[in-house]
Amino acid sequence: MSIPRIVEYGFLFLLLAAVGYIAWKVFAPFMGVLALSVVITVLAFPLFERIHYSSPWGKFPGVSAFLTVFLVYTGIIGATAVFAAIILREARAIYEALSNDGSATIGMYIQNIEYLVRSLIPDFSINIADLVKNAAGVVASNVSGLFASTATTIGLLFLSMLISFYLLRDGQRAVTYLISISPLNDLDDHKVLDRIVGAIRGIIFGVMVVAVIQSVMTMLGLTLFGVERAILFGFIAAFAALIPGVGPGLFVFVPLTIYLAATGQYMTALGVGAWGMIAVGTIDNILGPILMQRGGTSLHPLVILLSALGGIAAFGLIGFVIGPVIMSIFVALLEIYAVHIAKKRLENGITEA
Repeated sequence: MSIPRIVEYGFLFLLLAAVGYIAWKVFAPFMGVLALSVVITVLAFPLFERIHYSSPWGKFPGVSAFLTVFLVYTGIIGATAVFAAIILREARAIYEALSNDGSATIGMYIQNIEYLVRSLIPDFSINIADLVKNAAGVVASNVSGLFASTATTIGLLFLSMLISFYLLRDGQRAVTYLISISPLNDLDDHKVLDRIVGAIRGIIFGVMVVAVIQSVMTMLGLTLFGVERAILFGFIAAFAALIPGVGPGLFVFVPLTIYLAATGQYMTALGVGAWGMIAVGTIDNILGPILMQRGGTSLHPLVILLSALGGIAAFGLIGFVIGPVIMSIFVALLEIYAVHIAKKRLENGITEA
């Protein structure tokens, strides 16, 4: 009994869709760490190639992958530990300052800010007790959550290292297999893959480098104007720079300028505000697009911004990279479609002629 080919393909498609959905449900809890591992692997791949092709272990990709993962993750963990130690030291110093009759001073400053705002908004008010209570609750919940998730964090870190190792060691074979089963021609497949790599490198290099530069400029400017805790504000600026469309201005310079003005340091407030707007604020607008283009992404900065925000809303923090990657794939497929349509029209024109 012969089965029609369309029935075979239909059954295969339904079976593939069902198994694919189950596979997605299985891997869904690990999509965040998987996406992060892919990003780290793409960024670390040049180092892997250098170790692999310029060392005695050229015949052993597993050794090269292990050394690459060891170096990269040691650097990440070490840098994170240093940053955490610095932030903890600064936060402890602030806590000690507040403990030494600092709360009354803060209350006086907040009253000054409230008085200034009330001149514009008469009904404005700040309930200090509620703010302190809510802040204490948030800190307590986050600290307890941090200790509770330590084992989970270590497990996810180990899983990320394992994924990166296998991606470095066997990634080329996986790419070759995907190209072999793709219905597109090899040139189009490589175009899509190049866009994915370019989007990842462009976003990471562009945003991360800009964040580091803005952090350094924030520390430098606050030090020049004699503002205390410049290092802490610099780290806050770095994290704020990672948030698309926000940057250090909203999280650092605006509240800091208001605070300085409320405490009567008008010239310092003017200098800090100008530094944040000119020296720090323009870095993102000037260097950001340039670094992203050099990183390999061809997306417009507005498309990058919207796709990053949408990615964060859809996938969480890792969506900051996933969003632009998806848009890069979409644009690449549109370009492939446009090329095929143009080729088809050209063939039809030649046939009609």
